Amino acid sequence: MMLVIRNEHLNEILKKAEKSPVEICGLLFGRKNGGQVTVEEIRFIKNRLNSSHVFEMEPLEMIQAIDLKVAGIFHSPLCKPIPSERKRAEEGKNKRC
Repeated sequence: MMLVIRNEHLNEILKKAEKSPVEICGLLFGRKNGGQVTVEEIRFIKNRLNSSHVFEMEPLEMIQAIDLKVAGIFHSPLCKPIPSERKRAEEGKNKRC
């Protein structure tokens, strides 16, 4: 797969990198067409490690950058479903897996 990025986007990334005392990071958004992906938009994301040699993108900024809203949460208990500690306390029960 080939990544195609316009000079204006590449220059914007390079300019920001030259001015920054920390490693910069971000997301590239684009469309797939055959064997290539063409970048249509870039979004810079804060490097929450504030490091010049490693990066970790700020998760909330990543979610906001892709215009998604959290619709819920999920988890996978390793035993049969049981009420939470709080729920058991409310109900006066103390059952475990």
